[in-house]
Amino acid sequence: MSNLHKAEIAFYAAIRMGHNWHTVAGKAMRVLAFRGEPFSADDFRELMEDQQQPPTPNAIGGLFMSWSRAGLIRQCGWKNSTASKRNGGAIRMWEGVQPAD
Repeated sequence: MSNLHKAEIAFYAAIRMGHNWHTVAGKAMRVLAFRGEPFSADDFRELMEDQQQPPTPNAIGGLFMSWSRAGLIRQCGWKNSTASKRNGGAIRMWEGVQPAD
């Protein structure tokens, strides 16, 4: 039995299907993670607004989870979402993890 979250499963399924959203999404995550400021999924969606969208919205959560498991980002707080579909619900804030020297 896999210990992946359903959002991670959706993310990896999109990759297996040949959907290249993850390539563009990875570039956006690098921008957010390494600019030195906290960010959220709202910031990610704003940055990706004019780009290709994932085959399922769960893939965004899976992307964040995969980066977190890889030690590239870490949770640093919470905020209320500004996305209309989230209706002000709480979402995680993240920060990039800088490699040790």
